[in-house]
This record gives sequence, structure tokens and C-alpha cells, in this order.
Amino acid sequence: MDAVFDRHGQTIAWLHRDFIYNLNGTQALAFIYGGAVFNYSNTLLGFFNDGFVRDGDGNSVAFVSGAGFGPQQPAIQDHLIPPIPRIPLTRSMPPLPPIPPLSTWYWSMLTWEQFIN
Repeated sequence: MDAVFDRHGQTIAWLHRDFIYNLNGTQALAFIYGGAVFNYSNTLLGFFNDGFVRDGDGNSVAFVSGAGFGPQQPAIQDHLIPPIPRIPLTRSMPPLPPIPPLSTWYWSMLTWEQFIN
């Protein structure tokens, strides 16, 4: 499990394989398919590339350690122990992901909660 951090360096979620889990690891909130991030209603939320979770405009909402091209990353504020993830829900086949927008050097105006919900 890899920690997912917000623009302030706070752990906000966990990434395990292609699934994004809530902070305590008990619920898969979204999944990554073809570089796109979908919720379990198969709604496109954004994209995941270069270690950044990005909104529909290519701006970064969150990142994982080792992320590449994107905005300046803050210092990590906490070092939580990863939880043991629950088995994610079975997902239906999402639609083909659209072509992602160009990645930017900017942080999104969306908070993690706005993005994931």
C-alpha cells in the first residue's frame, strides 16, 4: 500500500494495485483503469499519471511518493503505517477512458473530498 498525499503533505488515502482506499483501508473508493480514475458507479473522476491524481483539467489533486512531473510537492507531514486493505468490491467494466488532458504544474482547486465524491 502506498500513501496518497494531498497538497499539504497529509496522508488522505491509500493506493493498492489499481484501487484507491479510504484512510483506514476499509473501503475502496475508486479504481484506476487505463490511466483514468473511476468511482464504483463508473463515473470518470480524473486521471492518474506520473504519480499524481489529476482532475479533468490536468491539475494535481493528490500524489504518491516518488511522483514525477507536476507541482512542487510539500514535505510529508505524517508517516502512517499502511492498513491491511479489504478486498475491493467487484467492479463492472468501465467505459473506455478518454484521452487525458495535458498534465499541468498546478494544484487543483478541488480538495480530495470534492474530487473523490
